[in-house]
Amino acid sequence: MRSEYDKERDIMKIFRSDRPIVRSEDHGEGEVRYTLYYDADGRVVCHEIHNYSKHEERWKPTGSQEFRPDPGATEEIGSLDWTVYDGKTTEILDQGHTTIRLCDVMIKVIVSKDSRQASKRARLNQDFFIGVATSLSATPEIGGLGLTADRVDTYTFCWEWFNVTDSTHARKLQEQGEIGIEIRNPGEVWQVVRTNFLTNVSIRVFIFGEPVEKPPAWRVLIRKGSFIRWPSVVQGDVQLF
Repeated sequence: MRSEYDKERDIMKIFRSDRPIVRSEDHGEGEVRYTLYYDADGRVVCHEIHNYSKHEERWKPTGSQEFRPDPGATEEIGSLDWTVYDGKTTEILDQGHTTIRLCDVMIKVIVSKDSRQASKRARLNQDFFIGVATSLSATPEIGGLGLTADRVDTYTFCWEWFNVTDSTHARKLQEQGEIGIEIRNPGEVWQVVRTNFLTNVSIRVFIFGEPVEKPPAWRVLIRKGSFIRWPSVVQGDVQLF
């Protein structure tokens, strides 16, 4: 991945590959505008962010805080069937079933000038965490969410974006995959509190700094039928809603 900033036009271009561009799509309105450029296979080549300096000022983190549930909170909140592949050879490295309990989840609340976000994650196996990143919104209109898988022993980059198509459904921006979602307002803050895997979803995990147009180091496949009820932070406590 590489980026180029056009200071005169105040546009940041983030290149995911050097493949030929065949079409583009404009999104947003007013100051919140971006353009996606695609190759012939429908993969994103470049993400162009307009009014970048204003975005950077608004979204740059100014603080964060981590929250954990009571260690005795053993209620089952998720069930995942999964397989971990070598991203380059497709060799199966591990596979299994994981039951997620409330005490397994850690939530990091990230604050910027104009927004708040919650990164929620739980241990998948001995090598990986599985997580969701959701905005913490004053309204139920949430445009998207990120699914992540982080390697325990290696500094990795992973961000699979899902566009919210309606209040109960989201579709993977790159490659194929669909999830059911539940958006609710614990503590009067709207956020994603459940993800249901309506299809198999492959999550790409890159070693940090490696170009994302290359095959990922690992792929974490979460199988159709898996789900997680994600807890939320309410007045400093991690709770189910």
